[in-house]
This record gives sequence, C-alpha cells and structure tokens, in this order.
Amino acid sequence: MDDKDEIKLLPKYDYIIAGAGMAGLMLALELAKSPLKNKTVLLVDKEEKNSNDRTWCYWSNSSPEMDSLVYKKWDSIRFATANSDASYLLAPYHYKYIRGADFYTYTDKILKSNTNFTRYNGIITELSSNGFIIVNNIKVEADLIFNSIHPSFANFRYPKNECYYLLQHFKGYFIKTEEDVFDTESATFMDFNIPQIKEARFGYILPFSKREALVEYTLFSQNLLTKEEYILELENYITNKLGIQKYEILHEEFGIVPMSTYSYAPKIDGKLIKIGTFGGSVKPSTGFAFTRTNKRIKSIVKDLVKYGRVKSSTLETSFKYKLYDNILLSILEKDNTSTKDVFEKMFTKMKTTTILKFLDEESNLWQDIQIMSLFMTDFRFTKAIAREVKRMIWK
Repeated sequence: MDDKDEIKLLPKYDYIIAGAGMAGLMLALELAKSPLKNKTVLLVDKEEKNSNDRTWCYWSNSSPEMDSLVYKKWDSIRFATANSDASYLLAPYHYKYIRGADFYTYTDKILKSNTNFTRYNGIITELSSNGFIIVNNIKVEADLIFNSIHPSFANFRYPKNECYYLLQHFKGYFIKTEEDVFDTESATFMDFNIPQIKEARFGYILPFSKREALVEYTLFSQNLLTKEEYILELENYITNKLGIQKYEILHEEFGIVPMSTYSYAPKIDGKLIKIGTFGGSVKPSTGFAFTRTNKRIKSIVKDLVKYGRVKSSTLETSFKYKLYDNILLSILEKDNTSTKDVFEKMFTKMKTTTILKFLDEESNLWQDIQIMSLFMTDFRFTKAIAREVKRMIWK
C-alpha cells in the first residue's frame, strides 16, 4: 500500500467507504467486480490492516469467491451439554474458517489492480449526510458514503426500552500441545459443560490439527468480565475440562459481538449509508455476521447498479425473521441460562441442515414451523410470541 503522504486525494469520489473491516472490504470487492468497477472509490481506515487481528467463521454449501481464503473447514460440528454430547454432520454444508490476515492480503491484491480504487490511512473526524468526510483535516466529497465505523461495544449503551440485547464476548487462545489431543474432523460449536453462573457460557474449539487449535471461552450476557476473569475461566476450561496440562500459546484473541434487535436507524441519512455492524449485519440471535454481511453487500451493489442508490428495504430484515429474533432474544435476555436448552432442543431434535437454514434466514415456512413447534409447550415461548406479535403489529 502506498504511504498516505504520497496519495493525492481527489476533491470528490463517486463512493467513499469509511472503515476497512469486513463489511467495508466486502463492499470494495463487490464493487470491483461489478459494472461499477470504473467508479472512483476511496477506502479509508485509521491504519493499514495486514495482521491476523480477527477471524471469521460461517457455514456454507457454496461460496466460490471466498473458498480460496478458507484456512480450514469441517464436515461436522459438536454440540455438548450434560444431557447430550454429539457431533452432527453438516452435509451439504461445511463449517469454514477465514483468517483476517488472509482476507486483508486478498482484498489488497484485488484493489491494487484497479486504479479507480484509492486506499488511504487516516483518522475520520466527521462524516456528513451532505456527502463529505473530514480525514486528517482534509475535506473529501462523494456521491455516497458507506460507513462501517462504529463505537466500542464495551462502551455502547443500548436503549433498553427500544430493543433486546446481549453481548457475545470471548477470550481465545491459539494453542499447541505436546501430544495429540484434538479431533480434527469436528469443530466444537458449543460445549456447555462448564459452570453457567446465571448466564450462557460455553467452550468453542476449532481444531486445525491434532495438536493445534483455537480454544475460546464464550459468554452471552449484558456485562463484560474483567481481563483477569476471562483468562482464569479460559485456562480453567483448557486444563480442567479438556485435560490439557501443557500447551504453548501461539496467539491470543478477544472479541465483543452485539446480539441486539436494535434498529440502528436511520440506516440511510442523506448521502450517508450504514453498513456492517451498525447497518444491522450481525444476526441478532446468534452473533454470526460473515454470511449475512456478504448477502447484504451484494444486495447493496445490485441496487447501485440498477437504481444508482440503495433502497431502504435492502438494509432491513424480513418481518418473520425480525419476529423470530425478538422472540428468542426477549427470552434469553430475561433468562440467559435457557440458551443451553434452546440450542439443545434444536440440535437433538432437528436436522442440522434445517437449523442452519433457519439461522441463515433461508428456511421455508414448513421448516420454520418445525423449529417453532419444539418450543410450543414452553410457556416462556408462547408468552413471548404473543407479546412480540402484538408489539410488532401495533408498533
């Protein structure tokens, strides 16, 4: 990447993308391979991204544009509680893992080959709905600005009267053991065999080989732990639950992902359009974002090609999935220990492919009915359904 001092910024671009995270880079890539590839695009981030600062996982049965970036994939996922511990085949899906460093290298290569795309490192101090940004004290205009910059979720406060919310937060170690430990055929999706402490807590394991894996201690809750608590609980899980006494820590990670039905409105304000987390790209009831972001970015570019603008409906979730997310999060927020019971019922009683389609918002009505019927005898769900249907209709 060129040094920012050597880049001569244009007074105006067709598009500005603020933030070179997953959503910003996906949008740049999609524009670069679309009929809009000749548009001038400025991609701004506070610093160059070239390290493995984050990773993304998703399930897919076809993703040719991303498959070259997949570092590891698994044919099955493990779900474990005190009542059930089993691995579930995903066919025709695979559970896929992409490293941030590989994604950044790939996008950098593609964008460098297009002279209409400019990457610039700087601090954005103003984003205007009138169509300009201030970066490093320089004013740059654009026909449309796509904003994926959001505040820290450690400090962000959701308005409780407007939405349900939890935070998915985790501490992870990439470890190397002295002996063969891990089952490389299956990724541990959720291992609830740890103390819940009045909230949802589970282990998450991605085995790369028999001796190397990412092991995470994950929580769904409204409150974060201290740095020392994350480390203590993670190391207890590795030593006491997994039985690994000696290991080398190759890399560490920590993350906070919002799980919220908050609307993040307005998503379109004049020439300013929200994408990424604050554009609603995180699935509220699971915290997964990669597939959902990819779908939304493709729809945004289709709108730009067809209409020259982005329709507000493109940035919204369908009514039925909003309803499902509201029902589930309303229950989990009030009784977070029920998370284990919800996923246990789904994994032990439904086809895995049906679950994944439901969570990916690709299920049909019959599959929705199958999923929802699992919980109809649970008064918490029937009350939540009645409450949310009434609220959404009379909103």
